[in-house]
Amino acid sequence: MQTIAFYIKTKKMNNRLEANNEIQILMYKVQIKQQKQEQISRCREKELYIQTIINQIEADLKNENEKENYQRGRL
Repeated sequence: MQTIAFYIKTKKMNNRLEANNEIQILMYKVQIKQQKQEQISRCREKELYIQTIINQIEADLKNENEKENYQRGRL
């Protein structure tokens, strides 16, 4: 009888440990997903910043070309 009680007690402890391990694994996976989302977000912010700079450079070049064409037309 004591052996059965010990087995049941051990089984319950093992089940709790397994459940705790599964919870820890899930929490770790959630943490990794959050970190990946943060990295993606930072990359998108950088991409938008770079695109803004590119757009500004293109606009500046267009304005310069228009100025040069205007100056040539006046000559």
